[in-house]
Order: sequence, then C-alpha cells, then structure tokens
Amino acid sequence: MSDCLYDIPDIEGGSTSAVRIESNAAPVAEENSIQFFEISLFDIDAGAIIEANIDITAISSIMSKSTGGGAFSAVGITQPVFSKAEGSVYCFYQFLAAQWTSGDSYQLVVTGIQATVYGNIVYVPTATWANTIVEMADINTNVNYIVGVVDDLHLDLADMDSDLTTVAGVISDIHDVDLPDIKSDTGAILTALSPCVQTFTKAVTYAANAGNVTLATVTTKPVIIETINVQADTAAQTDLTSAAVYGGASNAITFLDTTDMAKANIDAVDEQVSWVGSHRLATGKTIIMALLGTGATPVDLTVTITCRAESAGGYLA
Repeated sequence: MSDCLYDIPDIEGGSTSAVRIESNAAPVAEENSIQFFEISLFDIDAGAIIEANIDITAISSIMSKSTGGGAFSAVGITQPVFSKAEGSVYCFYQFLAAQWTSGDSYQLVVTGIQATVYGNIVYVPTATWANTIVEMADINTNVNYIVGVVDDLHLDLADMDSDLTTVAGVISDIHDVDLPDIKSDTGAILTALSPCVQTFTKAVTYAANAGNVTLATVTTKPVIIETINVQADTAAQTDLTSAAVYGGASNAITFLDTTDMAKANIDAVDEQVSWVGSHRLATGKTIIMALLGTGATPVDLTVTITCRAESAGGYLA
C-alpha cells in the first residue's frame, strides 16, 4: 500500500469526505542504519486524523529477511515497534549489523491499523516495504563519485542547464545511496550547485607606488576564485612600472605576476590582462594588488573577479 483514497459518509452532516492513506517509500538500508517507516492518515477536508482517532492496539508489524534470494523469515530478526501521532503511524527501525549483511533483502509488513472518521471505522490496508541492505563503503563510493562530478563542473551560467542535467542523471543512476544516511553529503552537493557565479568589481585608483592594496576579502564562508580580469580604464598609468595580483596568507597564490601586469600591458584604454583557474580562499583571506611605481600619480584600473561560494553564504567584499 502506498496511496489509497476512501469515501467516508459524514454521519452528522450527511455529506461525504475522503480519507487518504499512504506510506513512505521503502529505503535502501545500510548495515546498522536507522530507517523511518510511516503510514500517513488524512481526512481530505479536515486534515490529519487526530491521534485519539487512530487505533493501533491490534497492529501487527513483521520484519523478515531474505538471504541469497531465499524465502523471507523473521527468525532471529528484531521486530519493529510502531507508535502513533496526529495523522501518522510510524517507527524508527535499526538494521542491526549482527542481524543484517550487505546483499540481504528486507520485507516489513504492517496490518491491523484502524481509524475513526465521522463515527465510521476505516480499516487501513496492509502496508509493505521491501528493499536491500548495502555497506557504508558502497554508499561512500557513490557519494564520492557524485562529489567528483560536481567538482568537475565550473557552472558557467551559459552551461548551467546542461551541467545540472548531467548531475541529475548521475544521481538518478545510483540506486543504492541511502539519502537519509548521507543527508550531509547531499546537502553539500546541493549547496555546491545552487550558488550562481558571483561577480565582484573593484575600481583601483591608488597611487602608482602605493605597494600592496586590498582588492577583496572573503566573507562569511570560503569561496572558489575562478577568474580575475584587470582592465585599464584610461592611459593614466603614468608612474606605474608594474603591478601584480596575489591571494592568501603571505601572497601564497599568484594570480597575475609583474610580467603579466607590466605597464606596457595596461597603459592604453581597454587593454587588459586576465587569469583563469580555480583557487580556494578561506573566510577572512584577501586578494591584493601590488602597485610598483616611480611616483604617486593614481592609476585607473578596474578589477573584475568571478567566484562561487564553497557553501551557501560565501562572498567577496
């Protein structure tokens, strides 16, 4: 039973309501994992059936195991205990490692639930869940594969649709990933996909001999730097000899060096130099420009940086 709809007469009003009864999907289970099984009971007009009107005194819940395709048996298997709440009959069941091994199949059959709606007794149909047991190693392998695919996607806005389709296809092909057990991994994947490429722009009009000036600071969460572009807005780099763009502690990352940013490369309108790649900067780290010149005449440059948050909330400021 996954979804049933029953018409129930309203004794007092003479009208007819409908009761929807459904159960959640049968999860793939990892050895020793705790899984959630639920039967939901709703009056279409009034909402969840109240706990007092749900009767599980006669409930029967039998968990059984099949090994190697053999017959299902409940022998030696710890049995689940169901509880009730508003609109729900449920249990949390642990597949104890001492009783289950990778490759086993489980079957959970639940009967004997009743509900009272408008003075009528509704007999809930048999609910059955069945799936397989897997090892954590199998799940980790699949998660790592998904994460690897995500890492290979640079999520250019123009390519976003095809990239998301690729990831969706990979996830749909992996049938033995237990989503409740890898919630954190899934969350990380979704967060990696959801942030769009961010663009940060900084006008640089410092003295040509100013030395190190801060262009951007990583704020809230780490970010992945993907491109840096430096453009000359005018030919005003009069006193500039060269410049460079660095990132991280003690300028550990060189984005553009003094050869890239020699005065001759950025001393005419719209001349520009760029860096493309992938570097991670942690929260609080900075990107700086080193200005090396013979005098204090201001330069006239625009720096454009594209990045994406490693997790939701990261940005450049």
